[in-house]
Amino acid sequence: MTQKKQKMSEEINELTTVVEYYKLYQSASTTPPPPPATTDPPTNAIDNNTSFWSEQEEWTTNHETTLQSKINQNQSKCDIVSSSPNGRYIVNQYEKDACLNWENFYRRNKTNFFKDRHYLAKAFPREFHPLYWDEVMEKGEDGTSGNDENDTQHETNLKHDDDDYVYVEIGCGVGNAVLPLLERSTLLAKTQQIQNNNPPPSKKISVWGFDFSSVAIDLLHQDERFIQAQKDGRAKAAVWDITCTSPHDILLSQEGNQTLYQKANVAMLLFCLSAINPTKMKKAALHASQTLKPGGILCFRDYGRYDEAQMKLSSQRNKKLDSPNFYVKSDGTRCYYFTIEDVEGLFDEAGLEVLELKYIRRIYKNFGEGGAERRRVWVQGRFRKPC
Repeated sequence: MTQKKQKMSEEINELTTVVEYYKLYQSASTTPPPPPATTDPPTNAIDNNTSFWSEQEEWTTNHETTLQSKINQNQSKCDIVSSSPNGRYIVNQYEKDACLNWENFYRRNKTNFFKDRHYLAKAFPREFHPLYWDEVMEKGEDGTSGNDENDTQHETNLKHDDDDYVYVEIGCGVGNAVLPLLERSTLLAKTQQIQNNNPPPSKKISVWGFDFSSVAIDLLHQDERFIQAQKDGRAKAAVWDITCTSPHDILLSQEGNQTLYQKANVAMLLFCLSAINPTKMKKAALHASQTLKPGGILCFRDYGRYDEAQMKLSSQRNKKLDSPNFYVKSDGTRCYYFTIEDVEGLFDEAGLEVLELKYIRRIYKNFGEGGAERRRVWVQGRFRKPC
């Protein structure tokens, strides 16, 4: 009986630790981190009653200098072209098989890999106000109101534009952003009552998704939330390679001649551009900008320079491709790690105005492992198409 009581006590202590960790996590920054990269350590590591990851805000230039030095030290073994006799062929093969590797990724993982992105209304409160009007009215992720008098472009469009309000995600995968948005669209479509003198939008809000992978789009088509929204005329999804096909050539239906060109009030590039060869990014950014109506906004979030995943890849053999900061993962998919200058240059050439562009940098420390750290870096931006 004594052993049984001791075991129960240990289980209770372990459960208490989990609960305390969850409370800590919930009370951390309101910036919900994007899904971890495949090379990241687990985000819920708990080793004992005094060991847990907590979020720290500090990030200094010394961090960047140290991390760049580590990348340089490992460059000779990490670089595929210089470290392998067939390096150039291998790199070219990864480019040739880019679509195949993503098809295999989704065949293998189905809808189980990425988590749904429920943070969009906090990350981009103004752009997602039409869908989350009852939430972002109060406070967005950046501490500002979702209906700021100085930035009411989308509310004005929603009231006075004769067309439906359209969200377009480029690189939608299996719908981890599209489906939560469609859930909100469905909810608003059923809402009849006026609340707090701020009624939900009366016109139809549509969400369209496009992806490189036909397997991903097929999986999205099978989701019941998508099926119902498609019946209501609020959802579309199709295969689109933004590196080579213009929105002018993307037909929205079998009948008629309407294309994707200038149809989006809000376009999204969420962890999409990083998977593209840097030599093709300019064309991809241009095509993304061409989906926007005049005055429309592009919301961007992707991996940043010196992210934990980059540091892991840069320390391994034969991972760096033929462009700086561009790596291949173990499953054959690839990833580039941006600076804000990279992103600004791409969308400036695409003819968009910068509204917001910043790093989101986090350091997670484990106090039970001698102060072990994880550094996550993302780049986030908002860009407007001139009217």
